[in-house]
Amino acid sequence: MHAPAATPSVAADPVEANLASGRDVLTGVPGRFAVQLMAADARERAYVAMYLADAERSLSAEKVFLAATGNPEAPRFGVLYGPFTGKAEAAEALAALPPSLKQFGPYIRSLDAVRDESRRVERR
Repeated sequence: MHAPAATPSVAADPVEANLASGRDVLTGVPGRFAVQLMAADARERAYVAMYLADAERSLSAEKVFLAATGNPEAPRFGVLYGPFTGKAEAAEALAALPPSLKQFGPYIRSLDAVRDESRRVERR
């Protein structure tokens, strides 16, 4: 008797797993905010995976997620931290980031805007 063939798991790829998690966050309650930690070219998957691992060691891993950003001609991944119920809560989270996560100039974004941008990019 043979074991069933292994199927590739989304969890095996941290980029895909975090994109799926990000889609869940973006379909949540409107009017929320996140801190965008950085953005990278979508072709730089290894770098994004490494950055995700670093961010998840410093922050609550379940609050770190990816979203498609940029535009269809130049797709990017945004690494975000959230969601937060209001801008003030997001500002507190931004201020409390460890220095290692401030290197790319993180800033607060409306998840509504991230959702709209992500939909445009993923429609390509």
